[in-house]
Amino acid sequence: MPSRFTKRNTGPKQGQFLRALIVPWPVRLKGSLMSHTNKLEIPGKQFPPASSLSPGALLAAPGAKFVETPFFFWGVFIVTLVLWASAFVAIPIALKDMAADQVITTRLVISFLIFLPVVVRAWSKVIRPQLKQDWKLLLLMGLTGITFYLFALTYGQRTNGAGETSLIVNMTPLLTGFFAALFLKEDFHKRMIIGALVALLGVAFLVVGGGDGFQIDPNALLILVSVVAASIYFVIQRKLSKRYSPTLLVALSFFIGTLFALPFSAGIIESFQAMTWRSGAAVVYLGAFASTIAYIGWAYILSKMPAGKAALYLYYIPVLSTIMGWLILGEVITLGFLFAAVLIILGVMIGTGVLKASPFWKIKKLSKTPIKGPCQDVP
Repeated sequence: MPSRFTKRNTGPKQGQFLRALIVPWPVRLKGSLMSHTNKLEIPGKQFPPASSLSPGALLAAPGAKFVETPFFFWGVFIVTLVLWASAFVAIPIALKDMAADQVITTRLVISFLIFLPVVVRAWSKVIRPQLKQDWKLLLLMGLTGITFYLFALTYGQRTNGAGETSLIVNMTPLLTGFFAALFLKEDFHKRMIIGALVALLGVAFLVVGGGDGFQIDPNALLILVSVVAASIYFVIQRKLSKRYSPTLLVALSFFIGTLFALPFSAGIIESFQAMTWRSGAAVVYLGAFASTIAYIGWAYILSKMPAGKAALYLYYIPVLSTIMGWLILGEVITLGFLFAAVLIILGVMIGTGVLKASPFWKIKKLSKTPIKGPCQDVP
């Protein structure tokens, strides 16, 4: 029985329109969902067998196969962004009853306990054979992406709200794209630069036009440190994603990052006694969801998409976190925020090539290569 995606005898324009409807635009982006592997199947082709969905296949080897679709990929992407955006709201709630170092260490211990079985399971077959080659990168990945990032971010957010913090962290995509081009030789196209500048203009407008709701104090410097640390982490993670599965890569990050954070764990028992149900729930959420699930999702994303392009989507986080801050923490949303949100979304659409791939809105001057089919890369 022929698939409903089987190509029929249609004219060039009609066929192009049908492809635009059937094949989602993310599949047509350069380095889109599968930049260096061939796990993802385009609609109309045969998917991998469902039996390959075993947990062992996902955790034991980087080449583990499982059923994937563009909708699954973008579903993971949306969940990851929402979880990370909510972390900027959960941190201030936890800081009301706990010190910053106690919040960090408790959050890391929760993630450490979740990931420990993964590390133990993969030690002999995956980690140990490659440890001699990758130990420096693994240490740097855990130190920058977990220890430095969480300490700098949490201490910096003691006096900065969810909106302000997420806006500063919004510098991460630009730095990640720069580091990826410098160290991984990834492309940093003109449209990515234009998109980053447009989105950063939205960030700047939001900071300047936000009024009293977006004042930034000197602790913002610590948040800037977290931006540099996160950018380095993303680039290292992208490099190692070719040899480790996403789950194992994140497990190693938290395993190493927690070990570096142990000297600051004094008083963690007292923190459990001082916390209320609200701060306790916030810390558990940070450890189990904003750390564990979100980091696994991001590692999976980086295994499918170039780091510079994936990082551009992080511009959505300040929009999401500010809305959550307004709903949960009572932070103020201004007209400046609404205008800046439009600029941020527009910048992401330009930088990631959505406008180029759309059949309804084409920017011809950004590329000389025409789109020839559903799998055509957008330069």
